[in-house]
Amino acid sequence: MAYIIFRHMKACPLSKDSVLPYGIFITKIVKYFNVNFRNEIDGANNGREDEDN
Repeated sequence: MAYIIFRHMKACPLSKDSVLPYGIFITKIVKYFNVNFRNEIDGANNGREDEDN
């Protein structure tokens, strides 16, 4: 199963209409391994500050 998810994730940038419906699985893996995201930034911002300020 992990191999199939990996292959699909690798192919997604090549297509404009691809989505990754693996949020639940990835969340379970991250929680299982106690991955710390405390210092991570939101990917939606791409590291930029709010442009409204």
